[in-house]
Amino acid sequence: MLKVYVTDDSLRESASNLDDVTLFSELSKVLNICLTSTNFKLREDKKLIPEKMKLTSRLANINSPWMVWARKSIGNYNWVINYANYLLLEYEKRKGATELIKYYRNVLASAMKIDAGEFIKGIRMTPMPNTTTNFKFIADVYEAYRKELIVIWAGKLKSGKQVIWTNNSVPDWFAETEFFKSVCTVLEDLEVVDG
Repeated sequence: MLKVYVTDDSLRESASNLDDVTLFSELSKVLNICLTSTNFKLREDKKLIPEKMKLTSRLANINSPWMVWARKSIGNYNWVINYANYLLLEYEKRKGATELIKYYRNVLASAMKIDAGEFIKGIRMTPMPNTTTNFKFIADVYEAYRKELIVIWAGKLKSGKQVIWTNNSVPDWFAETEFFKSVCTVLEDLEVVDG
């Protein structure tokens, strides 16, 4: 199922909270939502997007809760466009102005050229879907996605994988977990032994 990890009502903060791997994944997913939400016009209009962009759009997710939500109102669609922009800014801050960033900027610019009002009837933003695996019972969607990311990141760290925030700090809500504090204590103890 398509998930969009939104961890804060500030889109800038939400993008900043994501680790490098999640950030790149979110950027791709959110741009995919932009492309498929406008009745597929972007994917079919070769003047608006390059031929290779067709490969990025996945029809399998067309009825996922986030895709349906984006098509429900102009407010929702504009939120997706804005979140894509903040994800791009954060990715560029971490990785620099790469060819991929330039390509994604063109995709986003193309998505912004579409008059979504042609395809989307609602105006106001509606509540975001909670597509978390284990936290659907939490009413605050931001808290639910934060909890899910805590579980994901803790699992990665437990299995010896890295969770990296290039040119950024670990979000406070993760740094304050007992698990993260215990990992930091173990690492400090290792440095004392190795040092």
